[in-house]
Amino acid sequence: MSISRQADPYRIVLFFCLFMSLLLGVLSVGSCIPGEQIYERTFRDEDLSKEELDDHYGTFTLDQRQVVQVDVSSPNLDNSWLWLKTAILDEEDRVVADKTFNIQYYSGYQSGESWSEGDRDTYALFTLPAGTYKLLAYAQDAEKRGGYTEPMDEQIQITIYKGIMLARYFVLGAIAFLMFAFFTYRRGETAIDEHRSTLADLEVFDTVVWKGETYDVGAYLQYDQNGWYWDEYALHGDGETLWLTVNVTEDTTTLWREIHDLELPDTPPPEVLEYRGTRYSKVESGEAEVETAGDTQGRKEGRQMKYADYTSGYADYTSGEEMLSVEKWPSGIEISLGREISPHEITIQDDSTRDHA
Repeated sequence: MSISRQADPYRIVLFFCLFMSLLLGVLSVGSCIPGEQIYERTFRDEDLSKEELDDHYGTFTLDQRQVVQVDVSSPNLDNSWLWLKTAILDEEDRVVADKTFNIQYYSGYQSGESWSEGDRDTYALFTLPAGTYKLLAYAQDAEKRGGYTEPMDEQIQITIYKGIMLARYFVLGAIAFLMFAFFTYRRGETAIDEHRSTLADLEVFDTVVWKGETYDVGAYLQYDQNGWYWDEYALHGDGETLWLTVNVTEDTTTLWREIHDLELPDTPPPEVLEYRGTRYSKVESGEAEVETAGDTQGRKEGRQMKYADYTSGYADYTSGEEMLSVEKWPSGIEISLGREISPHEITIQDDSTRDHA
């Protein structure tokens, strides 16, 4: 019997971190949406031909400290470039923020070629305290600088938004959560693998605890399916026997309880079984040689067995789904109902714990 993985407590932290990373990613995308527009004006390039402190182009007001975004665009710019310098002054005419923009756009559409490079718009972000601010702007284009383009009269549009969310904080947060999730996952996987390896070293007469109940390891079985090994332990408790399958190779730990109220059709086992209203599909079958040590209390006796495993999931094992195992031994047919568990659900009692139990 070999079952695939199931979620365990360590992965709860992983799922939380992944959820937070997704949330921060969504907020990062949302931060690309402009905030509230507080300024907009369209200029001709000759309107911005003078650089004078006393010749500002309108004001805007902030009621609290926040991030503002200055958008600059030249929608009719074509096969040319534009240089624009902006400055933001406070109420005492002090420059509190400034930015130089270089916009250029070239294309081959006029000559029938389908290519373009550059952009007609750009932006800058500033953090400003509450107050009233003036905007200054000064522009030069290829024509004014004696360039090689044809004379043209570009439009320059300046728009300012307030209440901008900075995406970098969300991106950094998402990266931090992803890194934390990765290391948590690796640490959890290492701890689980180590505990599973410890379970694989159980011996007859050891004592384990599962869900508050104490069980003695009464027997140990090792299965060999053409060089593919897994271990199984008979856990004798108060009036019942559970079977613990530990497969270190497949990273699985499964607990089984024998059932006696399922009638099988003629052998071989069918592809589908129904038990107490649940439909189980066969996902694996085979045969194995078995080495046994200890007392199985008359169950699972023999050196060879055949098995067929079923799951209530889809065409493959699904975490958390109940499973059925049909085993044919020389002593008879045994049917067990099982579920994969986290290795940490099984506690091994040491001698000092056992003396006080």
